[in-house]
Amino acid sequence: MSKIFSIAGKYLKNIDIKHIKMSFVSGGQPLEVNNEFINILAEDVKKDEFYINASKLDYEKQLRESGKYSEVEIRRRLEEDILNPGNWENLKSFKDLHKKETQLQYYRRMNSHPSILALVELGNKAFGERMEKIIREIFKLGPRTSSQNDATRNGIKIEIKSARYWSGGDDCKWQHLEPAHDYDYVLFILIDFQRLKIMGIKKSLLMGELRDKGIVTYQGKQGWWTIKSKITPYLDEINTIKDLDEFIIP
Repeated sequence: MSKIFSIAGKYLKNIDIKHIKMSFVSGGQPLEVNNEFINILAEDVKKDEFYINASKLDYEKQLRESGKYSEVEIRRRLEEDILNPGNWENLKSFKDLHKKETQLQYYRRMNSHPSILALVELGNKAFGERMEKIIREIFKLGPRTSSQNDATRNGIKIEIKSARYWSGGDDCKWQHLEPAHDYDYVLFILIDFQRLKIMGIKKSLLMGELRDKGIVTYQGKQGWWTIKSKITPYLDEINTIKDLDEFIIP
């Protein structure tokens, strides 16, 4: 009976409400329902339950032979709502989404510090800008001299590039490196799971020998880039302001 009433709404507009008499006891069972109304609903339920197990062709045949439906109604009943999540959530292309671990999920799985997770959550542009500000404050760096560098220290111009691990691995990529821009050193920032890792390199080495060796490669209109696993042997680790000052001594 509950199934019958669940589809009652689509018939109410076609039935004189004066002919529908319903009353209920505490158990929720109907005491009196207009026979014409209940017969219509019961017939519809029976039809839907019969067709649900039929093939699409059989269903179409039954619809047409019944003589009760217009061509538009037949097409509507035959067509599935292909845009409903219930119809595409089982597709391989969607299921693959759940198989691939996201960058944030990876950092969480590695029990990263909450402040590290806050950085991982940022979009790419916001992440780069935020890291520049954080590094300038940590190392007490001076302001940039132009849009072609990010900071200064004792008159030395510094470019700051930050990256996060690729999901599931130990590698990352620093990008948008510009050989024609005005800077002397690059600080590569890696967002590790429990702390920041800072590594530095002189521009002349980065854009000279390492480009010749294919360690720094052309990114296209966005400059050049390099992969952590390839460039790390050429980098100097920096943990303190003293380390930085000793590294950039002219």
